[in-house]
Amino acid sequence: MELQKIVNAINKRLAGELLIYSELEIHLDAVIDEINNRLNSNFPAFSEFNSTDYANYPDYNFFPDKYIRSVVIPGAAFKFYVTDEEGISTATKYEQEYQTNLFIWSGTISNRCRKNSRTTIMKDS
Repeated sequence: MELQKIVNAINKRLAGELLIYSELEIHLDAVIDEINNRLNSNFPAFSEFNSTDYANYPDYNFFPDKYIRSVVIPGAAFKFYVTDEEGISTATKYEQEYQTNLFIWSGTISNRCRKNSRTTIMKDS
């Protein structure tokens, strides 16, 4: 998904805020760090994603858009609201959505790994 689309979607979650990418980058990085930790993956942080190192820039396409919509965007909104005094009550809603979808995603990855392991074992037998 293009960076500007991600920023626009986060701003919609933030009750129409007009934050720019550089203001959201720290929250996006925090989400990617948590995803990498939970999934034992190595997706680049948004602050590392640039046109010099990545030919697909500005299209952050390291995983399907559905996870950007269901995990990254609510996660970044949650991380923003945690740092914003006025958004504490809203933060809980986004935290639940973010954590639930991250849990579902990690289960999907885990199941896929188990299936791949079984397939490999079956082929080797």
